Amino acid sequence: IHSRMACRLLTYFGALTASTTRIQVSAFSPFVKTTLGGRGVAARSTSTITLKSLASSGDITSSPASSSTVDNLSTLTLLEHINLNVPNHEYILEFYSNVLGFGLDPRRAQNVVNGSGTVWMNCGASQIHLPVGDAQVIPGSIGLWYESLDGLKARLENYDDQEAKPFVQHSVENDGEVNEAVRIMDHYGNVFFCRKGGDSKNENEITRTVKQPILYKTKEDIETY
Repeated sequence: IHSRMACRLLTYFGALTASTTRIQVSAFSPFVKTTLGGRGVAARSTSTITLKSLASSGDITSSPASSSTVDNLSTLTLLEHINLNVPNHEYILEFYSNVLGFGLDPRRAQNVVNGSGTVWMNCGASQIHLPVGDAQVIPGSIGLWYESLDGLKARLENYDDQEAKPFVQHSVENDGEVNEAVRIMDHYGNVFFCRKGGDSKNENEITRTVKQPILYKTKEDIETY
C-alpha cells in the first residue's frame, strides 16, 4: 500500500512540476510533510488559477446577462467503486443484500463460499468492495437511489420483531419538506440515506440500463459459482 501511495505521489508531483499552470503554495502542505517525511517538496507559481485551467474538457462561456458558467468539465464516466473495510462477513452479506438490496457480484462469489476475502456488492453500475480489515466508517452518509422505497421499507419491517439485526437502527425521514428518505445505520457506524429517484424518462433509463453483473438464483449461476 505504501509503495503504491508513493508511486502515486511521485507521479502527482512530477506532473505538477511539469505543468505550466501551478497552484501557488506559500508553505509546505501538512499532507506532504507527513507523507514524505518533511522533505523539501513544494509547488510554487507565479500565475493565478482560473476556471479554464481546471477544466478537463468542455468550454467556459459567458454572457453579459449572467456570470460565467462551466459545462461538462469532467472526463470521468463513473464512480466505479469504493472500498470499505469490514472485520468479517458476519453482518455484511445480509445487510447489503437482504436489507439494502445490493446484488452479489459473481466475480467474488467464491469468497462468500470460503467465508473470507473481499466481497463485491453491486448497486446499478457502481460497487462497494468489502475487504476484510479493521472496520472503516465513512464520515457523513452514503446516498442510495431507488426506483421505489416500498421494497426497502417492507424488508426493514421483517426485522421489527427480531432481536438480532444486520443493522443498528433505521428511520423514515423527510429530506426537506417533500422527499422521503430511509436512514439506516450499519453495525460499524456507516449511515445510508436511501431515496426514491426522479421520475423523468432519462433518469429511469439510466437506472434501467447501466448495471454491473450480479449473482442470480438460477441453476446456471449456482453451478458456476
